[in-house]
Order: sequence, then structure tokens, then C-alpha cells
Amino acid sequence: MEETNKYRPDENIKGEEMEEKKRLKIIDFNYPVPDHALTFGYTMGGTTAVGFALLVTTGTIMAFFYDPTIDGARVSILKLSSSPLGL
Repeated sequence: MEETNKYRPDENIKGEEMEEKKRLKIIDFNYPVPDHALTFGYTMGGTTAVGFALLVTTGTIMAFFYDPTIDGARVSILKLSSSPLGL
């Protein structure tokens, strides 16, 4: 007599029947979506968007006020550190 596992019924299925059960069907993806999942912060990654905006803003400020020469680099970084907008 073959034993069946009552705690994991999928183990009791053999062969083609198991393969049929493993396949995903379109109806498997038809479930209700929570309301909070339709907001911008959830779908687009609010934290990522804010981080990217911060990166662009600080990069723009540095592009205007940073001097990449050997003599001017230290002075420009100290100036940006003491006054955040470089003014």
C-alpha cells in the first residue's frame, strides 16, 4: 500500500497530473490589487525617485560651483561645505 502525505497533498500527485498542476494559467494572475499598490510611492519606488532627485540636484550644484583643477578643487569643496549653495 502506498502511503499518502496528508500534510503536503501535492506530493501525492504523480506524473502528468503533477505537471498540469505546476503550470501557471492566466486565471492564476487574476486577483484583486490592494488600493495602496496603485499609488505613485508604491509603484514607482518613492524612495528611489527621491534619491534620484537628490542626486540630480546636488550634481547640478556641483557642476556650477566645483573647480576640478588641482589648485581649485580643495578650495571649491571647502566653499561648498561652508555654504551649501556655493554662494
